[in-house]
Amino acid sequence: MTTSTAPALTAAERMAAAVALLDAGASGSAHPRATAFLLRRALEGKLDAYLSRQRPALGRCRMQTKVVWLAHHLNPELAGRVAAVWSSLSGACH
Repeated sequence: MTTSTAPALTAAERMAAAVALLDAGASGSAHPRATAFLLRRALEGKLDAYLSRQRPALGRCRMQTKVVWLAHHLNPELAGRVAAVWSSLSGACH
């Protein structure tokens, strides 16, 4: 018996799925938690891709550690926005 798994979605595919869920919400069938999860995973995917080029050793670290690294190695204002968005999305996922 062969087990197959679906390929992981790209960040762009996650964003498109989130938009589709938001559009569906206009008709009364909103899925805010699923939308937040898709957006958070898209952000994490992009951050992981960036860090794999800049600091591959951080690949196994928790997202909070990655965000702290950003604050010290990137524009602090941008790093702060990334942290705020990720934190808000994480809260919405739970």
